[in-house]
Amino acid sequence: MQFRSAIVLPVLAAASVSAEPISDSLSFSRLATLEHIGRIDVNPQTGEIAVGATGPGFGSAQHVRVVGTDGSVRTIGAAVPDPDSVIWDTGGLFAEPGSVLVGGVGGLFSVAPTGSTSLLFEAGLDFVNPEDMAFSTANELLIADYNVGRVQSLDTQGRFATVAVSASAVNQVAVSTKTGEILFGDQAGIASGADESGRLLSARPNSFITGLAFGDGSALWGDDAYGVDRTTGELLRFRGSGFEVIAQGLFAGFDPSDATRMPDAAIDFLPTGEMVVAVPTTDTIWTVVPPPASSALLALGGLTAMRRRR
Repeated sequence: MQFRSAIVLPVLAAASVSAEPISDSLSFSRLATLEHIGRIDVNPQTGEIAVGATGPGFGSAQHVRVVGTDGSVRTIGAAVPDPDSVIWDTGGLFAEPGSVLVGGVGGLFSVAPTGSTSLLFEAGLDFVNPEDMAFSTANELLIADYNVGRVQSLDTQGRFATVAVSASAVNQVAVSTKTGEILFGDQAGIASGADESGRLLSARPNSFITGLAFGDGSALWGDDAYGVDRTTGELLRFRGSGFEVIAQGLFAGFDPSDATRMPDAAIDFLPTGEMVVAVPTTDTIWTVVPPPASSALLALGGLTAMRRRR
């Protein structure tokens, strides 16, 4: 089985500032505005957000950025060729604890807390162009590789193994910390579960799901899968075979005639409970919370003014 997902293309021009997304049950606050947003990963200890970079040209050397909880932005380490994917190695599995692992066209790099940048694994047969990364529940690094069309696992002994194969370029991977379920998405718009669950996320025919993520396990977000429909700009919460639209207008301000951009998104969660949604199309990073009145309803597993579809 396979998944529909978004095509990730380099961002070549500055986007107009987006309007705030619309939701009857969630409140959006702009945390930061920055260009060429790639994948994101939240430090589960500090809440800092590592931000990869894509564009302005394929293979161009870019710095990884870190967005603080106050919205401040700083660059870390040396520039890395096409550093689309980032992930915090807080436990020191592959590098010094607190390092940011960076996937670029040259290989897998680490940026230490001191800013020192090192090449951990040079690109080769096992991986060429990491587009997204996640840790499995077995402490393996899962790499969605755009060029080889596979999700690869890398263990702490430096051994690679194939987790899933796709007929098209793979650009997303997400792992449930509760069940170990793995979801991945590819360029052809096909998405699937890479383990025995075989879950299929689909919003509607010919839609593309970007920003694949699992909830943080809290009463607020649960363990459901989340994503953004690239065709509509809707933020979705998946439950079983159905889904709920929990916000709209994530791509507001996007000019569909601009061939240099594709609607895209990345989702993660702060240790303080907020969802983080990065929208490269509009150069924005949002924090998302429910208004106080809806918190109890969310804890019960429902959101107001949603449409459930199957």
